[in-house]
Amino acid sequence: MPGGMDSTNTSSRTVRGIPTSAALLALAALAASCRGSPEDLLGHWRFDQAHLAGQKFKDLSRSRQDAAATGRLRFVQEGAIQALSLDGSTTAISVTEDISKAVLPRAGMTVEAWVAVATPREYGGICGVVQDNGNFEKGWILGYDASRFYFALASEGADDGDGRLTYLKASSSYDPGRWYHVAGTYDGEEMRIYVDGRLEGSSREQSGSILYPPRAQWQIGAYRDDDAFLRLHGMLLEVRIFGRALDEGDVEDDFKDLKSLSRAASVYPRIIAGPYLQDLRPMGVTVMWETNVPCSSAVEFGLNAPPPERKALEGLRTIHEVPLMGLKEETLHFYRVLSANERGLEISSGTFTFQTAALPGTPFAFVVLGDSRAFPERFETLCRLAWAEMPNLFLNLGDVVSDGRQKDPWIAEFLKPAAELMHHVPAYLAIGSPEEGSKWYYEYVSCPKPENRYSFDHGDAHFAIIDSSQDLSPQGEQYQWLDRDLGSAKGRWKFVALHHPPYSSGENESGDKAWEPSRRGDPNARKLVPLFEKHGVDVVWAGHIHDYERSWPIREGKVQPAGGVVYIQTGGGGVGVENLAPGRSWFTAKIHRGSQYCLATVQGGTLRITAYGIDGGMFDFLEIVKP
Repeated sequence: MPGGMDSTNTSSRTVRGIPTSAALLALAALAASCRGSPEDLLGHWRFDQAHLAGQKFKDLSRSRQDAAATGRLRFVQEGAIQALSLDGSTTAISVTEDISKAVLPRAGMTVEAWVAVATPREYGGICGVVQDNGNFEKGWILGYDASRFYFALASEGADDGDGRLTYLKASSSYDPGRWYHVAGTYDGEEMRIYVDGRLEGSSREQSGSILYPPRAQWQIGAYRDDDAFLRLHGMLLEVRIFGRALDEGDVEDDFKDLKSLSRAASVYPRIIAGPYLQDLRPMGVTVMWETNVPCSSAVEFGLNAPPPERKALEGLRTIHEVPLMGLKEETLHFYRVLSANERGLEISSGTFTFQTAALPGTPFAFVVLGDSRAFPERFETLCRLAWAEMPNLFLNLGDVVSDGRQKDPWIAEFLKPAAELMHHVPAYLAIGSPEEGSKWYYEYVSCPKPENRYSFDHGDAHFAIIDSSQDLSPQGEQYQWLDRDLGSAKGRWKFVALHHPPYSSGENESGDKAWEPSRRGDPNARKLVPLFEKHGVDVVWAGHIHDYERSWPIREGKVQPAGGVVYIQTGGGGVGVENLAPGRSWFTAKIHRGSQYCLATVQGGTLRITAYGIDGGMFDFLEIVKP
């Protein structure tokens, strides 16, 4: 099997359509247009209900090699013509599992198909009999990769006679969801590939008879060999196999028979962000994702894969938010999301996992970072390292996008680079400067109301999230809310997260420390310090400054190991790092200049915090033990 194959599953669903009389006439005309003599036609399948007998599509050639279908069979009307919609995960069409009994092309061949690929992948199949396992390469296949169609073939005259596949790729890229006529030909000396009647590539690397493996599946709508079974997500109208190479004029005429079909616009929806997790609870979680066009919203979930239960919402939307309630406590769940557009064509995600929130007394872990904006590659690396720790929560300290007023950065700078982590781990955000006043924050985030400030419990800990771009003075709403929230918190550990740091040695925080005096921290955020000390907050997490700094325990403006509050500034989530001010601050316990994230673990009366650089190396460690 070629290296790097992607096994992500997606699916599509359509309402069942009944062929109209116009459709049957069009298909009859299509059958009459077959080029070459009947002896040349070795296989001919049309994928509509009119040619489906039970679970088999009839072979219209003299070979009578009917193709057996498995999985969900759904059909869609394309004007007057009906086609098969393949879901990419369950649908399969097999001509035969024993190719020794099959009527196959030998000295030359043509394979042509009308196909719409909804979801590109590195290696996908339309029709083929192939084995590509290491140095064992035999057979042929018409297929597609992430951007182009290809025709692959092995012959007796290539290499040393043991087989070597030539993957001949089309020169143009295809558009996902659009119909194409694709054909591959081989005359014993030259391979050719055609797209929509145009010659788009040729090769003379192969010669002689086609070399077949002793064992292989003849598959339609999938790439299949001993190492891979990668199903097509898209639509099929027709596949034909000839025992000789059609000439260029014949291929062009075959395309012209249904040329109008190729002008059809893309019909499949796509998931452009997510799915990702929000607002985790002991018996619930919220699942979010975004589609490119308005679609329905559904989540399949359960304790096994494939997920057996389903939660769906009414209406069509692009940003989907589905709460799941009544889940089993402290348990790993499987889930996937599904959306269908107004035509009923459906897209689904792969299957992912999440674990419901830890109860008091259960150990848990969470990761923390801030300031990832504008550098998605670094952010993605840090998220990959964080996911390797298998945390229960992801705490992000803001500045996740370069401009929160614009929509595109939310996907490009935040949701896409953090996708692997957020598929499995719920994210909690503190609003940073670019997100302040952004409607997109409230569209893409689902946290406890009012979402700019909120709190939640997890295991033995209480978390309070503050919007430090707003007024934090004692007479302000957030100050008074935080006073009440922390005063009623029952968790053994108390954490507060906000974007701006109350204490900081960053060079440009509250004045350029290289040239003028500074208050060494954000004056607005510093107003909350009396509340932190009053209510026994253990750690205050902040970002904003693009480096790392951990304070000594602080109380009443000085270091107090007993009863002091630790302030950790971790603003190196991907954005360019900043310099530290000359001269060490009185509150500094550890500083580090570089991209970083933190891992915190809570077990009973023990809190451990470890800081890691983008190379995965640990550079700081703190343990706090409570009696």
